[in-house]
Amino acid sequence: SPSLEQKNDQQRGAEEDVPQAPEVLDPDPAEGDDLKQLPHMWGVRVGQVKQLYKDICADLESYCDVHRIHSERYQHVCMHSPHEPCKFEHKEDIEQLSVEELPESERGCLNTLRANMHLVVSRHVKPMTKQNNCSWALLKNPEGLPIQIFITHTWSQEFKAFVATLSRACDSEEVVWICSLAIPQNADVKSMLNEDNIERSPFAVALKFADKFLVILDEELEVPDRAWCTFEIERAGHWGKPTMIWPHDIDNLPALQDKMDKIDMAQAKASDPDDLRRIQRAIKESGGFEKLNRRLKHLVNDRVRLFLESRKSADSLLEEREKQMQADKKARSQLQEQSEERRRRIETLEEQLARSPGLSLEERQEKLRERDELLNEVHKETLQKSIQDAVEEKRKLEKELAIQKHDFTQKKVLMQLRHKRTPKLFLLRTCEALQQLSMKMQMMNCECH
Repeated sequence: SPSLEQKNDQQRGAEEDVPQAPEVLDPDPAEGDDLKQLPHMWGVRVGQVKQLYKDICADLESYCDVHRIHSERYQHVCMHSPHEPCKFEHKEDIEQLSVEELPESERGCLNTLRANMHLVVSRHVKPMTKQNNCSWALLKNPEGLPIQIFITHTWSQEFKAFVATLSRACDSEEVVWICSLAIPQNADVKSMLNEDNIERSPFAVALKFADKFLVILDEELEVPDRAWCTFEIERAGHWGKPTMIWPHDIDNLPALQDKMDKIDMAQAKASDPDDLRRIQRAIKESGGFEKLNRRLKHLVNDRVRLFLESRKSADSLLEEREKQMQADKKARSQLQEQSEERRRRIETLEEQLARSPGLSLEERQEKLRERDELLNEVHKETLQKSIQDAVEEKRKLEKELAIQKHDFTQKKVLMQLRHKRTPKLFLLRTCEALQQLSMKMQMMNCECH
């Protein structure tokens, strides 16, 4: 049996894993509050993000086709020659070179330019928001939108893949926090984050107000390697935020499991050494990286198992459905062939009866009997198909009737809850619709019988 000291250690470990409630803050801005100072009001609707991608996707793809990025200088390199000017306006916030300016020895350092969040911010978000000196979120929603879901992701992910994953994970009307769109990119972002108490950063303040926490995983699974992402994951667990993990590609889940087995978020990197120092200190004070690694492993493994089991079940159902469809198709084909064969045989018998007056009475009766049997079989097939169609129509009407009844009940209850009288016209029309459906059902029952 465990010693008293071991029991105390277990109890302390259990207490450490209990999520702590965040500080209670007023989520509604008071009159006169400056929205620029309220990070939890810097939300955007998912539908707005999808529209942003639609508006800029053609420009992003075309720009990347004729530009490269220098792997050492991190500058955009225009591949147009001086004799063929670039059709793109080179933004002042993007450091650019012409391929002709590069020494021959450096041309091997050119890599494909990806249409990721870095490019979206430098090429579109900054120019859009420069005149108003605000974030893209407040540009689109000047009154501010209180966030529902906090998003953590890497800027290196393709923007197209990011938006696709976001669209699968959230409804278009849900309000999300996306740092690149929430924070004013033309401002001195470093000074905004340069708080010694990292929990006063816009990221932490916004996360406190979020209802849910969503981790969008990129193809390279870089999220655990970024320090700010590890901080957000740690805070979400510390504050007990419901956490969802959405991979870009479900086929990448085995690779994700392998990465989780070797995870060590203490090795995560940040572009600013000061940010890295403050993040590491905050995580150590809150329980350390071992606790954070353990939580992320459990979280990811649970989600991966759920995804894999769901996919396995879906694949099994699809396989069964495919087999059933093939069997139904084969059966229909056989029935069609049999029906055509009967019709041809009937035509042959009638032709023989008409053109062979010299047939004996017994032969004529035999052919007439065979023809009548075939006609009866054709009639049965037609009747059976009519019955199947009637049953299918009955099922559709039953479903429609159930929906109508549900809608009627819901609207009636809703109006009662609002302490309003139910309009007579609405009740009359709904009752008429229900009566018509009921009559149809009775007729269908008669036809089926």
